[in-house]
Amino acid sequence: MATVAFYTEVMDDRARDLQAMLDILQDVGANSALIGGLAVGYHGRPRATVDVDLLVPGRFLKRIAAAARGHDYVVRAFQGMIRIYPPGSGPKAESIADFVSADANPVLRAAFRQVEAAELLGEPVQIVNRAALVALKFHAAVSPDRAIEDKYQDIADIGRIIGKRFDAQDEETARRIAALSYPGADDDFAALIDHLRHGRPVKDLMRVVGKAGRRYDLKTLRTVLNRTQSDVARAAGMAQGDVSLLEARKDVKLSTLARYAAALGGAAEVAVVIDGRRYLLDL
Repeated sequence: MATVAFYTEVMDDRARDLQAMLDILQDVGANSALIGGLAVGYHGRPRATVDVDLLVPGRFLKRIAAAARGHDYVVRAFQGMIRIYPPGSGPKAESIADFVSADANPVLRAAFRQVEAAELLGEPVQIVNRAALVALKFHAAVSPDRAIEDKYQDIADIGRIIGKRFDAQDEETARRIAALSYPGADDDFAALIDHLRHGRPVKDLMRVVGKAGRRYDLKTLRTVLNRTQSDVARAAGMAQGDVSLLEARKDVKLSTLARYAAALGGAAEVAVVIDGRRYLLDL
């Protein structure tokens, strides 16, 4: 009974949060589509979730942030999204909503075109369809900066959705969207779905979404990390045209690569692999 009471309390909180966020969207005139845990509960199996996740056109993010602050919410901006916290929240508070730019990468853009009407927690909403949601979960799971525990949740969510209903048309649509993640992503997506359908061990599932053996060109890495060329140019102090030329090159100076990596929020490393062992070089 305690588990049921906890779930009911959590979802009552989400219902209030959802209504408040939809009111903010109405105030600014932005269309949206539900993603995340609430969408998984609708298309798959209900589960408790700590926040409301919504795709919105990127041009509305600043207006949504201003409207939320007008309602005394705490707002924090991140790359391609804003996060909403309860009024008076401190730095360690849990967020109650994420507004994600649908323009941040090709996968999100494609998913935002796959929307259907639904009623959720007593509210009429627009929600991404099951194919788009599975593709989004795959895209999240293969992200190189995704925490391992979140990757497990993404895989579990995909399993819940396809276990309820996932026909050939759904799979074709989801695979087409997932293919936008990186070169070869459509094959990795198909392998993951096959593993889930046949109940294969978790290690096989994680091998598909793990980073081992995957190679990224600069453009693909930038896209997976939800960065635009203008984002990199601004952070690196380069012209956008120079970023475009850099991404097209096959021979890149190490110093330029390090500058590009720093603009993505990371660092470049050089390694030599001998007999399967990886040796990092101190250059």
